[in-house]
Amino acid sequence: MYKELLLVASSIIIIGCSVREDREKCPCEILLDFSKETRKENLCIAAINDRGEFIHDERILKLENPIYSFNVEPSDQIYLAVASYAEGFPINLPPFQPPYGQEYYKQYAIFSSMMPRGGLIRKEIAMHKIYCEIEISFTSHPMEGVDKVSIEGRVSGYEMNGNPMEGAFKCVKDVEQASVSMIVPRQKDDSLELMIYSEDKRLVSFALGEHIADMGYDWTAEDLEDIKIEIDLVNKRIYLDSDLWGSSKFYKLEI
Repeated sequence: MYKELLLVASSIIIIGCSVREDREKCPCEILLDFSKETRKENLCIAAINDRGEFIHDERILKLENPIYSFNVEPSDQIYLAVASYAEGFPINLPPFQPPYGQEYYKQYAIFSSMMPRGGLIRKEIAMHKIYCEIEISFTSHPMEGVDKVSIEGRVSGYEMNGNPMEGAFKCVKDVEQASVSMIVPRQKDDSLELMIYSEDKRLVSFALGEHIADMGYDWTAEDLEDIKIEIDLVNKRIYLDSDLWGSSKFYKLEI
């Protein structure tokens, strides 16, 4: 008798979700295919609904199965973000906005929007490099007195739809060796500034974003290029270089 009732109940559910009008009210399965993606460690898989509420947020140390799936309630639109962190994912922090004062993450990601109305949505995962590593080297000696460098801007991370998130960004690092690197997210303007400090007093302020734009850097590229900066304090020059440009260009420093 129990088996018969269970069979009838299952049939009702199947019939209820097989009608198109009702099917749109049924949960939707989101199936993510990682078969062609090599990055399967330190993953964050997150989704928000059309009200901006998180409906899925999971951090995975290592994905053993190339197919990952989860269910969501029907919605007019959801935003899905899948990211892989090169140096471990943040714990109990937003996946695409580091705390103020810290650099951005070394992160590969893919963003997409979906309209879950029952049934199955399949998405092939192919992540792209969404960070720019800026390596700063001091080429001349002496560099005594330089103790900190910082980069500031007006993009603090990413929205869940993949757009740069407006907000104050600042990364500060101690200069303990002849070089230091900082990670920034995709930019939407030329507001990045490079600061050099000596004993907590600002020694140099350089319009980094404007000069990067002058060199032809493309912040809209699917995979962001890294940038190298060489600072010659003795001769008051700063050199910008990237594999994308194939050459370096120097600008005068005002000290």
